[in-house]
Amino acid sequence: YDTANEKEDKLITTSEVSPIKADLGTLKVGDSKKQLFEVKNTGDKPLVIIATSSTCGCASVEYPKQPIPPGGIATVEVTMNPKDVGFFNEIIQLKCNTEYPAKLRIRGRAE
Repeated sequence: YDTANEKEDKLITTSEVSPIKADLGTLKVGDSKKQLFEVKNTGDKPLVIIATSSTCGCASVEYPKQPIPPGGIATVEVTMNPKDVGFFNEIIQLKCNTEYPAKLRIRGRAE
């Protein structure tokens, strides 16, 4: 059983995200604020964002559904809409055809 060949069959590639973290500052509960992240395909196969997840229900993520070619850059838009007063420090995961999910961190304070 050869796991190296299995990975090649699945078209595993690599990516970089910029910025890795963002500070949204202070926003009011119920208001929303957008943050853009760039995802660069640093591998030699098309990069596909398959799904996203977050540590809270206060984040929505828009991402390109089409593959990102090698060397290509795409924009991921995260909208935070805090529901409670206080600090937030959330992690958004981008599940891609990479070995590990890409992680974005968004923090700020809701008042």
